[in-house]
Amino acid sequence: MTITKVTSKGQVTIPVEIRKALNIEEGDALLFETAGRNSANIEVIKSKRLDEFRGSFARGKMIPDKARYRNTAKRDLAERSYKK
Repeated sequence: MTITKVTSKGQVTIPVEIRKALNIEEGDALLFETAGRNSANIEVIKSKRLDEFRGSFARGKMIPDKARYRNTAKRDLAERSYKK
């Protein structure tokens, strides 16, 4: 168990043993969820480096119905702008 203090900006330093145990690395995000009056759950959301996506997408292959997706996005954007 380790205690750390909150700074005036609401920041904390995560102790090294906690970072190692949860495999927290630079660029990862932390999801906080309240679990009671004085407790919270923390979930590590791992960041993915761009090179991890290599080979995930077919080269030169067209997206099916690309024009339809583009038109749908344009229509949705126009509707949102109109509502404002």
